Amino acid sequence: MSHDLPLAFGQLAMAGTLGALGIVVVLLVALTFVVNLGAAVTVASLEGWDWSLPGLGVFKALGASLLIAAMWTGFGVFLGVATKGPALAVGLGLMWAIVTENLLRGVGTLLGPVESLTEVLPGGSAGNLAGAVGGSGAPGVLTDLSGTTAALFLVGYVVFFVGAATLLKVRRDLV
Repeated sequence: MSHDLPLAFGQLAMAGTLGALGIVVVLLVALTFVVNLGAAVTVASLEGWDWSLPGLGVFKALGASLLIAAMWTGFGVFLGVATKGPALAVGLGLMWAIVTENLLRGVGTLLGPVESLTEVLPGGSAGNLAGAVGGSGAPGVLTDLSGTTAALFLVGYVVFFVGAATLLKVRRDLV
């Protein structure tokens, strides 16, 4: 029984960390929406343009934003646990998101199998979900996968990253 006590505390600590991060992600997405809506209304009003509040479709975009943010947060947690520190984790995360996936996407135009792979990598899945809910014109916004497929890949990434980070943290650091 005493051997299981550190394991239980480790799981509880990780659950607290993930819960706190979940709250932060929800607040950041909501705050971003409110600030952007306020800025859009202000500019439209100052310019004398007609405007209206977004319809119910905005909830689909907010859900997509939450899922994308949750996936990148899970990726960050995994990297932080795997590297045992924030500096290397941030560097590796940025390298993956900015360099590796873009290089693979560039090579993918020459090699079909690599192109198919880039569509389902974390950044590709996030870009496809953004494209499926109406995002356009920004780098990384894609339309290669359906919104449902992209969302399923992102849920899979969240489960994988959070599960792997939890398992690694609890097994390596607390047992």
